[in-house]
This record gives sequence, structure tokens and C-alpha cells, in this order.
Amino acid sequence: MRRNFTTIINPHFIVVCLAIAVYIATMLHLTFLKFYTFHATYLDLGLYNQTFWILSHGGIPSYNANLASYYPLQYEKPLMFLILGIYEIAPSPYTLLTIQTAALGLSALPLFFISQKLTKSNWISLIVSISILVYFPTISANMFDFHMLSLLPILYLFMALFWLIEKRALMILFAVLASMANPLSLLLVIFFLAYVVLEGLMATEGVRRLSKKATLTILLLIFGLGVIFALYKIFGTLYIESGLVGSNLTFVQILFSNINYKLLLVLFLFGALAFLPLFEPITLFLVAPYFGFVLLSTVPQPLALFGLMYTSFAIGPLYLGSVLFISKLVRQTQHEQNEEEPARENYNRGFSLRRVRKCYAKPIARIILGFVIMNIIFSMIFLPVSPVNKYVSGGYFNGNYSGTSITSVTPEVQFLHEVINLIPGNASVITQNNIPQVSSRLHITIIQSASLSAYNYDYILIDTAINYFSDSGIDLSYAMNAYNSGAYGILAEGYGALLLEKGYASKPVLYVPYSANISATQFELFGSSSYSDGTIVNQGPNSSFMWYGPYINLNPGEYRVDYELSMAGPSFGTGTAITIDVYDNPVIFSVVNITTTDLQPYETQKTFELHFNTTSFLQGCEFRGWRDVSYGQVTFYGVNITQVSP
Repeated sequence: MRRNFTTIINPHFIVVCLAIAVYIATMLHLTFLKFYTFHATYLDLGLYNQTFWILSHGGIPSYNANLASYYPLQYEKPLMFLILGIYEIAPSPYTLLTIQTAALGLSALPLFFISQKLTKSNWISLIVSISILVYFPTISANMFDFHMLSLLPILYLFMALFWLIEKRALMILFAVLASMANPLSLLLVIFFLAYVVLEGLMATEGVRRLSKKATLTILLLIFGLGVIFALYKIFGTLYIESGLVGSNLTFVQILFSNINYKLLLVLFLFGALAFLPLFEPITLFLVAPYFGFVLLSTVPQPLALFGLMYTSFAIGPLYLGSVLFISKLVRQTQHEQNEEEPARENYNRGFSLRRVRKCYAKPIARIILGFVIMNIIFSMIFLPVSPVNKYVSGGYFNGNYSGTSITSVTPEVQFLHEVINLIPGNASVITQNNIPQVSSRLHITIIQSASLSAYNYDYILIDTAINYFSDSGIDLSYAMNAYNSGAYGILAEGYGALLLEKGYASKPVLYVPYSANISATQFELFGSSSYSDGTIVNQGPNSSFMWYGPYINLNPGEYRVDYELSMAGPSFGTGTAITIDVYDNPVIFSVVNITTTDLQPYETQKTFELHFNTTSFLQGCEFRGWRDVSYGQVTFYGVNITQVSP
């Protein structure tokens, strides 16, 4: 009689549930704050949110009329229409982040049951299922905005679980759902099906003949996958996100192109799993479609880059392969124990060093210990809440998002939210890639993808202080040109944030004056000038620039600039010692000549004010100093810039 697989409430299962709860709570906190502090992007989270928002406010006709020309629906995944029902309850990016976090966290449940079924060990099941919660691809997928692909691991693992426990209808359901996440996930399901047919997940020795019921299940699944394939074709093209480029390169050239990225990806995928699937090569067949596209990628992105959401393709197959290898090792260990002499029954079953050594001499114990150690090492490096994480930098992975940077709700962040609240919900907006907060609307475009000479949006929103996923130079140039065209006015400005409204002609509604203290070391040296203890000094012998720079951007308004200077005496003249100015090529906005008398008493730091107005944006403004005398030593400490009025 077949054993009915049910949830058994035991301490190990309770610990797994608690670990899942901690994971979901922690990652919701981090992803919510990452979004709130503008560390997310429009081209992922924002674009998905806008897609869902439009579909929930008018359906496909509204989508085709407002967004399809920019982001064709053929690139969407059928699974999104099931998620749409949940999204409509609370249309918000936070809803998408919640769905993604819950799906990744709950993927530990089917993995626990799979491991329990195959290994018959609660401890092994506990270790394996918790490890997926700190697995690098799981964390990075959760931290990298929102993607339908991140729902694949839980669907894939439930598909495998229901095949194992012979729940055929549920297996077909989850196989179809997994196939609807992405065209490449359809291939992963097909390869899983082929693995079942060739090897048999429930077989203990080689390939066994499938039962009539299993054969019927496979035939029904093939039909369902065919329907999904047809849907992808109906949407347009069978789109698969890869860097595969049709070129004249040979197979070997393609294989070795960007080999450093590919090897690094393999290291990060297998490292935390202690290379378990490598000991059972047949299980690598499960993840072959993903690795195939990685190896045949001729550009370093997207599939061959570690730390993005694309490693979600590998999570389910690799963990399933790991459990299959562990279960094989468990069976071998049990077989060896059964062949031991009967004298072992008299062995002291209490605690002893001999028993501990004997236990850890077993292959399964060594493998599990290595598995735990590798997971601890990787999680300490890459978990955003890890104290080591703040030292990790470079590459597209969650190490770029330390717990400190994504949880700091600064005055700048709060001000930008106030600025966003000024934009009506039905207005069209053009913004930069870092501000997905304005994506719940029909009309939104990012500057990088728009015509830089088209000023037909109701609002232009940029923030030069947020430039991780955008080019602040391009963003500011677009805003400057729009303002200089006379079609826009400044509705809000401060902390680097700038909101322009079409046809607006009054003073800003929100305004934080620009203020900056720029030390001498941030300026460029010229001639015989040199740095000395954080200052710039020059003692001749020729007249020339002492310093220039630092090329900053300023909004229209009235400004006061304080130059901090001193001169070493005694002086041998009463003429001009130094000339200071404000310059933005080709205009000199203000200039002041400072005499040796003005700098007395000597060797005393003095402040010299300079005022100027600008009715246009300045991009690359300089605050220069020209040495006019060839005697005495002049020291420059820096400048303080204050915006007096907008």
C-alpha cells in the first residue's frame, strides 16, 4: 500500500517554518527599504509595476494603447495573468515585492518534503531546506527588483515533489505553472520530464518501466507544455532572455567568449552547494538548458552575470540534484551498515569520541558538514544583513546593497518622496531609471530611452544624487534643455532632486537651498601650485592660475560663494595678490580682485564673498583662483557655496 505523504508536525518542520518566517520578514524589510530609498530601477520593478497597473486599469486593450509600443506584451509571461488577481487587491510595487519574497521563502517547504522523502532524514531535510534561504542566487534574485522568473524555484520544486509522492494532477498543474514563468523555464520542465522518463526519480536501481498511470501523466503534461509553447508563439516570438548572438564566431570562440564571467558564475552557483550535483553528473541534466544558454552567450550579460535574477533558473534543478546525490549517499551508507558484523549491536550507544569519529568518518557526514560550512561562508559574505557584506563591492550582485545603504532613510530620500507627491496620478512623466515610485500610471518614460529633444511630458523628474542605474549627466542635460526651451518651470528642487512642470512660471513649491563646502583638495592644481595639509599653496615665481574646478552643477538662482584664503608676509607690494571668479564656459559670472592689503594681517585665514545670479542651469561650474603677484605665499583653503534664492 502506498504511503500517503502528509505534513508531519515535528521539531525539524517547525524550525524550517520559523526559518521561512524569519527570511520573509527580513527580506521584506530589506526589499521594501531598498525600494523606498531609491535603490530599485524602473526598467525592472517599475516596468513590471506599470504593466500590472495598466492591465488592472483597463486590461490588454489599455496596455496595447499605452505601453505595447515601448514594452511589447510578447515579452511578458503567461504566469503574470495569475499574479494579476493578487496585484489588483493592492496595486503597488510593494505587492509585487511581497509576492516575490514569499515565493522564494516558501520554496524551502517543498525542498524539505523532497529531502524527507528521498533521504528519510529530518536532520538532512532541515539543513538542506534552510540552506536554500541563504543560497546566493535566492538572495540576489530577491534583492534585484521584481521578476516573474523569481517564482520559478517554488513552482519547480513543487512539481518535483508531487511527482515523487505520485500526486499526478498537482504535478501537471505545477509543471504548467513553472513553464509559464519564462520560455527557458519551459525547457527546464521538458528536461525534468525527460529525466523522469530516462532515470525515474522514484527508482532505486537504474531505469524502470513507467506505470500506465505515470505514462498517462507524462502524455497529459506533454499536451499542457505544448499549449504553453503555442501561447509563447501567439504572443509573438519564442523569446528567451540570453546573450546569444547570431555571428560568424566558431563554436569554440563562442564557448570561450567572456569565459571569466562564465567560470565565476559556475563558482557562485556550485560553491554554496559544495559541488554536490557534480558527484552525480546525471542530475546536471536537469539544469542543462540554463547552462547551455550561459555557455553559448557571446556577451557578459544577462545570463552569464552572477547576482542577477537569471540564476533563479538553476535554484530548483541544482537543489533537486543535490538531494538526489545525498539520498544516494544515504542508501550506500545504510547498505554498508547492514553488512557490518553483528558485534556492533554491543557497541556503546552513548556519547564517546570513538562514536563521534566513526560518525564523521562516514561520507554522508563529511558531505553534509562541507555543505554547512560552504553555506556559512557564502552567506556571511553575501547576506545584506551580514557584517562582512559592507566590504563587498563590484559586479551586479546583492553585495552592492549593504544593509546600511539600503536602510538609510535620509532627509534627501524623504524630500524626494515629497517631490513625487506633487505629481498628479494621471500626469505623464519622464524620469530616470532609479525612480520606479512613479510607475503606477499610464504614461511614463525614462530619459535614456526617449528622444532627448522631445519635451511633450507633463513633468520631468530627476535626482542627480541618485545615479547608480542611470547617467546623471544625460538626465541633467535633458532637464536643462527642457527648461531653457521655455516650456517648463521649476516646481521643486533640493538635495539634487529637480521637478519641472510644463507651463509652470512661479517660484518652486518645494525648495531646499543648495549648500556645499568644497575643500581645496577637490580642486585641480595649476602651474607651481601644490597641496599642503588639505590646502593649495603657491609662492610664485610667475603669475598663473592657482586652482580651477571642481565642475559642479547648479540650478538657476542667486548664489553666494565664500573663498577662504590667506597670505604669508611680509609682502613687497600693495597690488592685486589674487583674482577669484565664477566661470561656466564661456561665461564669467562674477570676478573679484583681492589685494595684498585685503589679505592682512598675514598668515590669517580670511573670507571673501562673491555673489552671482544665473537664469539657466550651469553644468560644470568652476570657482577659480589666479595668482597675480610673484612674491609671497598664497594659501587656498576651499569655498562655501550657498543658494540665496531660487
